[in-house]
Amino acid sequence: EASEELIRGQLTDNTDIESASTILRAITILGNTRVLQASYENTELAGMGTTVVSAIVYPDAAVTVHVGDSRCYHITGNNIRCVTKDHSYVQDLVDEGKITMDEAFDHPYNNVITRSLGDAAHKARPDSITIPIFRGDIIMVNSDGLSGVLRDAELESIISENCQAMSSCRAALWEAAE
Repeated sequence: EASEELIRGQLTDNTDIESASTILRAITILGNTRVLQASYENTELAGMGTTVVSAIVYPDAAVTVHVGDSRCYHITGNNIRCVTKDHSYVQDLVDEGKITMDEAFDHPYNNVITRSLGDAAHKARPDSITIPIFRGDIIMVNSDGLSGVLRDAELESIISENCQAMSSCRAALWEAAE
């Protein structure tokens, strides 16, 4: 188990990519501990859980860690690629070849996640991914509040039409998700 004391001060401007991944994983596991602790201490919060995605961007790579169906996208020019893989029942169906990604979007159980923070029955198991990036690339992290209501092609279109300024891109994505 990670402790705040072990993590504090470990992430600096000089932290290498491999260490950053380890630290992000430790922070995520600590977050799981905090969610569980809150649910044990307050009965109104019993059973709560959440998903998480985080990223650290270096000049030539991005490190991302996630649990659940929050996602990280890598955007290069007009191409968008989801670099994380959902921890969900529907993603398992896709992986088994039982449904397509297109069918997964509207599947009645697309909100059933198989990993989360706050699951008392299972330890947190964050996935970590490191991807190469280049000048001008965009790393976007989001919850299913965005990727659960907009298909990747819609995200790609909105981003490519509004990529001149991050503020206009964010506003366009927000409006489309609303």
